[in-house]
Amino acid sequence: RTQDLSREAEARRADVGLFVSMLDGFNRSRDRAELLDGCLGLIGKRFGASRASYCCAMASGTTYAWPPKACAHVMPPGWERMAAGGCPEFRPGCAYIPVQTSDTALGMLTLCWEPGQAPVPMPVEVLMAVGQQLGVVLENMDALDNLLRQNDLLHAVFEGITDPVVLLDAHGQVVLANRSARELGLFATCGAGAAQPLGISDSGGERLLAVQGIEQGQELPSAALTGPSVREVSLHDGRVFMMSLYPLPE
Repeated sequence: RTQDLSREAEARRADVGLFVSMLDGFNRSRDRAELLDGCLGLIGKRFGASRASYCCAMASGTTYAWPPKACAHVMPPGWERMAAGGCPEFRPGCAYIPVQTSDTALGMLTLCWEPGQAPVPMPVEVLMAVGQQLGVVLENMDALDNLLRQNDLLHAVFEGITDPVVLLDAHGQVVLANRSARELGLFATCGAGAAQPLGISDSGGERLLAVQGIEQGQELPSAALTGPSVREVSLHDGRVFMMSLYPLPE
């Protein structure tokens, strides 16, 4: 009895270690392929499998396998039924585990063992949890990829605007200045690697903001937050600008 309890406790520790390692892999991985290559190895070793593979349900059946030279399994017959039920299915020498989130089937995880090497009894609940955890990690990675793509798109749009555009924080500090503003010399960066935020250059940016009552380090005046406004501003070097201010209270 003591030996059984000891083996069970060791298995639980291994399970916890597996989940922690999977999350750590998500934090370290740069893309889906790197994530799955690492996770499949962790899962296969944890359960003593000779092969582990993942087949994606959405990306034209894209597959990943461990060990790296092993052949990946394709979707087994009836995988839609397995995914809908959310429960692993066991066939001679193999376990098929749905990988899913709360409402979406992402793919199928397959573990295979050499004859006589499969766990007895089969850890059904743990394998279900592994499939769910892998689903959450993959979903988070897809969301992060989408966020990065959207960020790149917004940055390209912001930089491509031909008018000088500057984003200020609540204390008048320059957060972003697009290429047009930097090329005019109105707002400039502090240099690569600088810890300071973007700063206002000496050639007119400070004057442009002062017309609206905005000073660096000071809270934005209430008048600047009441609504969009347009002012004509003349600089000491003879340049004249139409300055539009668009408050973003949120």
